Amino acid sequence: MCELFYYNSIRRHGESEGNVDTNVYQTTPDWQVGLTAKGKQQATNLGKKLRRIIQDDPVICFVSPYRRTRQTLKYLLQGMATEATASSCAEVRAAPCRVCSRPACKCEAATPRTFVGYTGMTDRPGVEGPGAAPWPAAEGDACEVTGCNMVMIREEPRIREQDFGNFQRTRRHSVYWKERREYGKFFFRIPEGESGADVYDRVSSFFDTLHRVFRYEKFDSNTCVLIVTHGVTLRSFLMRWFRWGVDTFERSQNPANAAFVQMTRVGNNYRLTHSSAEIIGLAEDETVRARMLHSEVAQTVPSDTAPPPPPPPLEGPPPPPLSHTEATAMLNTVAPAP
Repeated sequence: MCELFYYNSIRRHGESEGNVDTNVYQTTPDWQVGLTAKGKQQATNLGKKLRRIIQDDPVICFVSPYRRTRQTLKYLLQGMATEATASSCAEVRAAPCRVCSRPACKCEAATPRTFVGYTGMTDRPGVEGPGAAPWPAAEGDACEVTGCNMVMIREEPRIREQDFGNFQRTRRHSVYWKERREYGKFFFRIPEGESGADVYDRVSSFFDTLHRVFRYEKFDSNTCVLIVTHGVTLRSFLMRWFRWGVDTFERSQNPANAAFVQMTRVGNNYRLTHSSAEIIGLAEDETVRARMLHSEVAQTVPSDTAPPPPPPPLEGPPPPPLSHTEATAMLNTVAPAP
């Protein structure tokens, strides 16, 4: 296993009320827009899929403070718990885990984990509204489930959504979107809001925290990282991590709701999976393919671009080596003019 983490999942929130009806942003602050029923189900289904991928490996999580991302994390963990419980032993305790809400099994084969801590507001991912939640309140509180994946959940404002202004008035912002398409999504700054470059800057500062957390002494070498964020922020993260240029960012697109991007460590480098590159519309981009998993790149190379076969071996015994006199004579020979 790697020294820091071998798997990194960066995922976009599920379908939100704003994805269905943009008029919501006229009366509801962007950070308070929640998920639809479909978005909650998307997050639950993805949690089951994620659990099958990471299995019992420990997970640390960073989540945007927006309501839709916190809700996404809640239902994602419920899906992970459902999938884990389905494959665990039949003997369970009545009280669910305070970290993942998973019924606590008594299977001796599972690995006990210590929950490092949760940092965030009172409206935690485990509940819909403000108030107490079934999450540990302070660092060092033990997870009640043997084998629970979660070892840390941290709310991180620097991975929040791009700021599009305060209340988004439809007519005014429709003009902004048109200008943004013409000017370029990375550098266009929305009045009262941010540009893509602003998002890139704060995501870059988040990397310092991320690497410090990786080196925390309590983390296992096979720890997975889960980041629950937003479309532009996700693409800015990838741009910063893989050192893509602005042109590559402009060619990329936001992933669908509840889609996730997977980075896998190979040696000392991280590789993007082919399916992840497809999600953001860059599967055929040469800059991106250079940092994709090599096995997946090989599978996607068309047959007509395959390298030519090696030349056949020469028949018969190799010729004898030249003597010093023969080699000198050959070097001194001048070819006749054509």
